[in-house]
Amino acid sequence: MGFTIGILFYLQEKQQKKRKKMVKSEHIVMGTAVGSLLFYDVTQAELVAHSKEVHAGKVTGLAWSSTSLALYSCGEDGYILEWDAENTNVTRYVT
Repeated sequence: MGFTIGILFYLQEKQQKKRKKMVKSEHIVMGTAVGSLLFYDVTQAELVAHSKEVHAGKVTGLAWSSTSLALYSCGEDGYILEWDAENTNVTRYVT
């Protein structure tokens, strides 16, 4: 079983009592051979989300946007999906 891996390092704003605190968050996203994506938070050591079979076939690539927290995945099905990485939702399908 093969994996495609993308890593995102970003500062996440968290509200803590009346002050905002910047917390470093490290996320890894793995694409699987069955078309699923696994969103893992390294900082918290937990699986954040598992998007099952979003591609028909193997996930062949992952790329992070250089200007936002968007993630792009592509698969053997010929689709490119744009993801909101914070909410782990697909925001756009591109053929």
